[in-house]
Amino acid sequence: MLGESRGVVIADAAEHAEVGVKSIRRNRLELRSHISQQPAFGVALEPIDVGECPSVCHLMAEAAWRANVGPMAAVAGTLAEIAVADMLESGAKLAVVENGGEIAAHTLRSINAGLIVGTTPLSRRLAFKISPETSGVATSSGRYSYPSASGTQTPPPSSRMGPP
Repeated sequence: MLGESRGVVIADAAEHAEVGVKSIRRNRLELRSHISQQPAFGVALEPIDVGECPSVCHLMAEAAWRANVGPMAAVAGTLAEIAVADMLESGAKLAVVENGGEIAAHTLRSINAGLIVGTTPLSRRLAFKISPETSGVATSSGRYSYPSASGTQTPPPSSRMGPP
């Protein structure tokens, strides 16, 4: 567990897995720093313009615009995606990161990602087949994570980071 990130990092070698863990740690720190300077980024429930900011924040903001949600909705998946990219750059042939239910993967063969949801009847009975190459699985949970879905909120004008 790294901050609020909890999940699994799988690689073909321990050094590649460590690259993934360090990537998540580094990007979480950059995200926290950005939120401390731009608090609206951490609470926006709709897409916002971010201007100059760390790469992790740009990627989150881009995903937010595509899905019409706030950038924090993309935090787990973005951290997983960046970690897989960093692992591949370090030479990994197999890189799988599950972060808060969001999975980013690069494999040379298909893999199965199991559905594990506590003691519910479907837990450990269903799996998603992830195709070779780079792909991912996005999930959402109001029971096992910390989503905020209280409607639309617009930060006060003084805390906005740019026009929508």
